[in-house]
Amino acid sequence: MQAVVLPALGGRLISLRHSSREFLWHDPSLLDDAFRPRVPVTPQPAGSPMESWQNWGGDKSWPAPQARGIADVGWHGPPDDVFDGGVYEVLDRRSEDTIRLRSAVDARTGLQQTRTIVLTDVGARIKTTITNRSTQPRTFAPWEVMQVAVDVEDETNGAIEVECAGGCRVAELVRWWGHVRIARKRDAVSIGFGDAVAKLGFPDATGRVRCRFADGARLALSFTPSPVAPESAPFQLWLQTPLARAPEDSGGWRPMHRLIELEPVGALTDLAPGESASVTADWTLLAEQRRSPTRVPKLRSGT
Repeated sequence: MQAVVLPALGGRLISLRHSSREFLWHDPSLLDDAFRPRVPVTPQPAGSPMESWQNWGGDKSWPAPQARGIADVGWHGPPDDVFDGGVYEVLDRRSEDTIRLRSAVDARTGLQQTRTIVLTDVGARIKTTITNRSTQPRTFAPWEVMQVAVDVEDETNGAIEVECAGGCRVAELVRWWGHVRIARKRDAVSIGFGDAVAKLGFPDATGRVRCRFADGARLALSFTPSPVAPESAPFQLWLQTPLARAPEDSGGWRPMHRLIELEPVGALTDLAPGESASVTADWTLLAEQRRSPTRVPKLRSGT
């Protein structure tokens, strides 16, 4: 198992590999194969248009809920020069498989984020903590966003299976383009990878999610869901496929890459000054090679 973390680019986990198989997506026009920026790093402040967003990729942490406009209550969303695009301080690097990072304080939300990334024998454990550094009460939830690489074969032969209780409800939070392929089972709902640019929420999620890729690789997520997550959806899923033009209401942003986002969301919490809330996600990887030699976990920190 190998991983690369970029503290200077939003404290993100940009690479997570097992048996030479990469699971995370990054934008190849922004980062080269060694995860060095190809272009100047220009974090955009709150209120900047979506088309100016440098979406580097990987796994990152945001606070929820996300505001739909700069005047709305909530985090303004990307582009952002603190959580998504800011420089994180490395607080702790006790071993080659653990790193703890901390963002600056966001002026609008009053929040500061801490990310703890631990590489394991089977994947990674990522803990996101938000702390209210303002002098006023704030209501937010910790939110992890893992961007996963998808290819053309996955769009027809891959699937995301979300384990659920009750009626396996699926809430359409955003749909900018296309049709989402949904198949319900007794205790899970299966979602196709492609043919849509959309955001789905899963109110009945149990905290166990599995992804099956066309090459035989598997990715599993485990976390503890909260009944008071934002939008009543403790697990959220973003589907994206390239489009020739920007969808209506997207702020000028045009999807140019295939990827999915797996998003465990913590409890929406009333935070008094100084108080914190956390969400922990366990990621398990299985590459296409069914048998692989034992590897010592290795986590590398880049710029």
